[in-house]
Amino acid sequence: MIEDFQSARLRLSECLEGLSGEIIRQKEDSARAVGEIKTALEQSQQRLVPRQRLARGQQGVDPVTGLPGRSEAEASVLEASQKDGSAFAALFVIDRVELINMRYGYAVGDQVLLAFSQHVARHLSAHDRLFRWSGPALLALLEYRNSQRVVREEIERVTSRRLEKTITLVDRTVLLPIRADWVTYPVSGHPSVHALFHQLDVLVQSKSVDRPPDEGAEA
Repeated sequence: MIEDFQSARLRLSECLEGLSGEIIRQKEDSARAVGEIKTALEQSQQRLVPRQRLARGQQGVDPVTGLPGRSEAEASVLEASQKDGSAFAALFVIDRVELINMRYGYAVGDQVLLAFSQHVARHLSAHDRLFRWSGPALLALLEYRNSQRVVREEIERVTSRRLEKTITLVDRTVLLPIRADWVTYPVSGHPSVHALFHQLDVLVQSKSVDRPPDEGAEA
């Protein structure tokens, strides 16, 4: 009788252990499923965000940086190309923004864009203008400069300054170095600013901006 009772207890204990393990597995499977659904939704939303921002930025003020958008940049460059004097366009392509977006989310990438745009704006002259061009790129319109060499030296001074952004995440803080490639073009008397716009887009997409070899090693 006692042996039957002990055997029953043993079987019941094994049954409870098996049931407990099954409950834990079901909870883990449910958590994984919820995580996968959440990730899929976030990725779907993130794919829509750049298109929405691009449309708003091209129409008017860029919602991330607060700078004038692409359409105003094109109009300003076209106007400057038809004036007497010297005007230059400087294209800045910020390094690794796409990687930052993928790793930390678009909100962090936005903070990097904003920090760099504010950094450049602080070092431009009062009559210079800065625009959000597209993606990780900004365009500065610099007027009243004597030569492209002067412009390149000025841009090099701005971009060679050490720039970092501290990002607060859920479980830690991250210090991100902010670097940018850049290139300058003369605008005044340019034979085809639309061809120039196309060339700038190609540079942004290929990220093959021709900067001086000693400018801004990647962190």
